[in-house]
Formats: sequence, structure tokens, C-alpha cells
Amino acid sequence: MSDVFDDIVSYFNKEHGDSCVVDNEGKSVSMRVAGANEVYGTFCQVREAFLNIFFLRILKIPKEKTAQACVLANMINAGAFAPFIISPEDGDLIVRMSFAVEGCKLSHDAIKTTFGSLFEQVDKYYPAFQKLVWADLSPEEAFDSVKLDKED
Repeated sequence: MSDVFDDIVSYFNKEHGDSCVVDNEGKSVSMRVAGANEVYGTFCQVREAFLNIFFLRILKIPKEKTAQACVLANMINAGAFAPFIISPEDGDLIVRMSFAVEGCKLSHDAIKTTFGSLFEQVDKYYPAFQKLVWADLSPEEAFDSVKLDKED
């Protein structure tokens, strides 16, 4: 499994340089990446036979907005590459994707495409959750507003 972790480290060092933190013992890489809408915390870990990629603590969902945020997440997740998840413990909005990587050799382009697709998805839909929480839009209005923004 060290080959996959080496591939991940090589990619992040090349693409993000000193901004990433490598934990060789925990087989993880973490960093913050800036999108058009926010700076996101990311965490990639090779564990057992899987590569897990997380975008963490994207937004804190207030308890009174949890049900509406879950509806919005389900609307987005119906067509999304990876699911938006709202932590029941603390209301953190996260995205997590896992891939079976046992016996794999990951190319730089494969990692870039996968990470880039997740990053674009997170950055695209973040404003919908902002509008739900701060502008008091319904899940449907928040979802439609992001779809309309991206079609223009």
C-alpha cells in the first residue's frame, strides 16, 4: 500500500508544495486549498485498501437548519460525484470519497482529475449551503440559485 501513498505524496508535493502536511506514519496528507468561494481544509489518507479524500468543516450547520440542510444535501447528492454529509454530532458539512486502491498505481493525472473534480464540486455547491444558512432560503431556492449561477 505504500506505493499508493507515495503516489499521493508525489502529487500533492508537486501541485501544492509546502502548503501540504505529510504524515508518513498515518499515511495522510492534509492542506488548505483556496477556491472561488472559500478556503477548504482537505485530508487524504491511505488506510487499509482504500484512499479516502475529505473536504472537512466546509461550513457549520446550525441545529435549527439541519433538516433543511439535509434536504439540500440530498438534492445535490442526487447528481454529485461525492456526497455532502452533515455530521450529526457537530453539524459540520463535509464531503468524503473513498476508492479501493489495493494493488493500484495511481498516475499524477488520475489523482489530479479525482481531487480536482471533488474540489470543483465542493466549491460549486458551497454557496447553496451559505444561502440556506445565512440568507434563509429554502433548500429548493438555494439549490436553484446555484444552478442558475453556474448556467450564466
